[in-house]
Amino acid sequence: MDAATRARDETVNVTVGESSGLLIWHGRLSDGAAIEGQAQAADKRELRVRLSKSGIYPLAITRRGRFTPHIDTAALATALTQLAQLVGASVPLTDALAAVARSHRGSRASQRLADAFGRARQTVENGSSLAISFTDAGIIDRFGAELIAVGEATGRLNEVLASIAKRLSVRRQNAKSLQKALAYPLTVLTIAILVTIAMMVEIVPRFAEIYHQFGADLPAVTAFVVEVSETLRHSLPHLIVVSALTVAGVLTARRIDWAMPDAIDDLLLKLPLVGNLRRADHLADAVRTLLIAIESGVPLVGALMLAQSTSRGRLRRELRTITARVREGTSMTEAMESLGTFPPIVTTMVAAGEATGDLATMLRHVADQYDELRERATAILTALAEPLVMVVLGGLVGGILIALYLPIFGLGNVLGGT
Repeated sequence: MDAATRARDETVNVTVGESSGLLIWHGRLSDGAAIEGQAQAADKRELRVRLSKSGIYPLAITRRGRFTPHIDTAALATALTQLAQLVGASVPLTDALAAVARSHRGSRASQRLADAFGRARQTVENGSSLAISFTDAGIIDRFGAELIAVGEATGRLNEVLASIAKRLSVRRQNAKSLQKALAYPLTVLTIAILVTIAMMVEIVPRFAEIYHQFGADLPAVTAFVVEVSETLRHSLPHLIVVSALTVAGVLTARRIDWAMPDAIDDLLLKLPLVGNLRRADHLADAVRTLLIAIESGVPLVGALMLAQSTSRGRLRRELRTITARVREGTSMTEAMESLGTFPPIVTTMVAAGEATGDLATMLRHVADQYDELRERATAILTALAEPLVMVVLGGLVGGILIALYLPIFGLGNVLGGT
């Protein structure tokens, strides 16, 4: 049994059965294979020593559920671009890190970035690699750590840093485009919900009291609205508390190592329009991850594993299957075709890239196509969201008004009888 296999077996024996709250690690074996797990340790340094003795090169060590300071994506992309330029100009790494840290001191968000780069500089001075230093400082994720480790080993660190910065910029731009597209519909929908709650709490009870004084029999629709109004009035304090806790939970989830469960992601993929948008977004991001990894010198299997680790839901499972097939000797094209979930144009381009030995160029074309598909899906979703929100708004407010004024048509009979 070779050292890599023995390390893999020993690691599995150590990590099986451990509970949450442990140190989560990602690394590589001596044969280049990626491996991950979790283990009990007093701190990261102790775990790093244990992994190294087991023949594992640790790339990233984090604590599950750990709160991390938010680093602005735009500022991080700028900082990595600056670092890439300094490293490319043969500036010593510690001096380059110090220079980037100094250039970002100022606002609160920039200060977080400057402090993180300062911590990374100290770790590098103590003898750690940049990949480990950036991971410990909370600057990059596993994907970035893997690429930086390859860049350090191949002497292409400045190119890798520039690629990571570009990836961050593209993802941030895509997120901003989607937020901008949905800002107006979501704002109108929020106002509609607040107006509806106000009507149910304040206006409906007054109409109900008037009809009660006249002793009028309420139509079924009006009686239902009054009943909902009474329920809402009594449960409004609880609703406010639940809403506040939900908002707090969403804000907290953005600061911890949390990922959407695969079941929810699979459900979103089945929704009309939204599913197409998410599928295009997932594929574009995975292909660009694969592209950057290959251009950085990562072997195809390792690049597929990186793309798998940064994907989610169904796409992660598909990439896991493709990785296993490629490791067994199957071409990437055959592995994709066996799943039957990738469009023919994608498999055709991948086949052309494998045949010509220029897979990176073909992957870039695929990523560009999915970026265009994502933009079209976003435009269609935006175009349909605005009228849909107006229909919902009109239905809620108009329905309540109709239900409130409907008894007036029968009120004349009640007054005539009295």
